[in-house]
Amino acid sequence: MKKSVYLLQPTYRKMDGTLVKGLPIFNYAINMPIISACIPNDWEKEICIEYFDEVNLETDASVVIMMSPGYDLAHAVTLAQEFKRRGKFIIFGSHTDELSDRLMREICDVVYYGYPQPTTIAELLNDIRIGLFQPEYRWKFGIDFAFDYSVFNNHDIPFIPVMASTGCKNDCSYCCYPPVFGGRYRLRHIERVIDDLRAVQKFNKPISFLDGNLFNNREYLLRLCNAIADSKLKIRWGGQATIDIAEDGEILSALKKARCRLLLFGLETLEPENSAQLHKEMYPVQKFESQINKIQQAGIRAGAYFIFGLDSDTKNTFNKVRDFIHRTNVAVPYLHVLVPIAGTAIYHQLRNEGRLLAENFEDYLQQNPEFSVPCSFAYFRPKSMTALEVEEEYLRLNSHVYRLDRIIARSISVSIRDMWAFLQLNLEARSKYKAMVRGYQLRKSRHHQSAKNESAKNEIATTTA
Repeated sequence: MKKSVYLLQPTYRKMDGTLVKGLPIFNYAINMPIISACIPNDWEKEICIEYFDEVNLETDASVVIMMSPGYDLAHAVTLAQEFKRRGKFIIFGSHTDELSDRLMREICDVVYYGYPQPTTIAELLNDIRIGLFQPEYRWKFGIDFAFDYSVFNNHDIPFIPVMASTGCKNDCSYCCYPPVFGGRYRLRHIERVIDDLRAVQKFNKPISFLDGNLFNNREYLLRLCNAIADSKLKIRWGGQATIDIAEDGEILSALKKARCRLLLFGLETLEPENSAQLHKEMYPVQKFESQINKIQQAGIRAGAYFIFGLDSDTKNTFNKVRDFIHRTNVAVPYLHVLVPIAGTAIYHQLRNEGRLLAENFEDYLQQNPEFSVPCSFAYFRPKSMTALEVEEEYLRLNSHVYRLDRIIARSISVSIRDMWAFLQLNLEARSKYKAMVRGYQLRKSRHHQSAKNESAKNEIATTTA
């Protein structure tokens, strides 16, 4: 076997079916610097980040390592099938959801769980070379080694992904982390993180920490911020945290000194009754507005995620979110219809209550609901609204929030570079909204045509009778 490996980070399809090109902030491209750093020196490697590159199906590499594209697996499945047809040995990993696992196990020779290390990848490739490999490999979740950021050379990447930790301490019902990490997290040595920041400084781009929760460990975050400030690195960065960080003035001050420009928060709902369903009772919705204000008064802009279709949502819920976004002037709002990811607590709740509209794996692939995130379709029966009402109100809210004048107003900043970054994030969300509208219209057109065909069949059957 030739000691050559093809590293592939697939892209995904928008709701209108087109492939996403140009790396968005919500991506899994961090997997490429990680896996590339693990390949032994005596193995040749060819790298494809499909957000920028075309996939080389005719590569002469003997082994293909595919990394999860997130929740859009349909395109990745097609690529895996093509490589399999060409006789390649296929490895798949870096996924955190049950559905990706089920589908890719049927195609790939090896599936790995957890994060790779240089030693574990070397052992795996050696097992393959001598023909003694196992169908699955389970590794720990530590990533405490230097990443290979040369994979982004010659690519016009708008945001550079980095990581300081894996996992999350919380147990949110809608998130794919709890089934995988079980409320645990792993921290990288701060020196490693600083080394990575030095390595990516040359790109002169905003940096995005892709940690599930930067506020998992307060003391670690404080030390990390102080180390960044002491390093004198000329960087601008953002990341995700829990909203209770707003109550910690020392941390907010340290974040500001460390040149943090944006923090994203999973607020998810403004209806207090939804907190129990989300397993987020520890974050009272009544405090959200004052907490967002505290963060932004500290000189750090806030972004917010919202989920719709929850059990206590009504049409007025969408108006509440619209008004909240305008009152607080959050820099970047992200809106989603609830996606019941297989394996999560909310998925099991909806399945047990008989409310899933697309439950089996074949339906997921054919209807492609959760694999074009963010999604404008409700593939479940909401409790207080119909699925159609959720979808229509959701698109109406998007049309209001992502108006160009509103995008410009909330992106305004003292720093031109920061303003440009916020504009990019908002315009990316706007483009996804536009794609969702096209996908929604296409689905309505198909349903209308299907109904016409069924009506015609019935008419023929009646005439014949």
